[in-house]
Amino acid sequence: MITVVTCTVGDSAGRLGILLSELRRFTQLGYRHIVCDDGTLDQAMLSEQREVCDRAGVQWMSNPGPVWGISYNFNYALDQVTQPWAL
Repeated sequence: MITVVTCTVGDSAGRLGILLSELRRFTQLGYRHIVCDDGTLDQAMLSEQREVCDRAGVQWMSNPGPVWGISYNFNYALDQVTQPWAL
């Protein structure tokens, strides 16, 4: 089994919904999916991301910082992976 890691920045819930549904639709192998937010301050945006992930059955988390940026966010999300493979 593999883990797919998706890092978000800002208002990404609309695109995120499309990504999650299309990935599931066109992938035959089982996988775990983690979506990790990069410290978005807007609580409404975070709530929307969580709702999209809940509907898709995807784990949502937020990078707690104190350092943000896509590389730090990706590394934080990869630390949550328990399977031997991630992408």
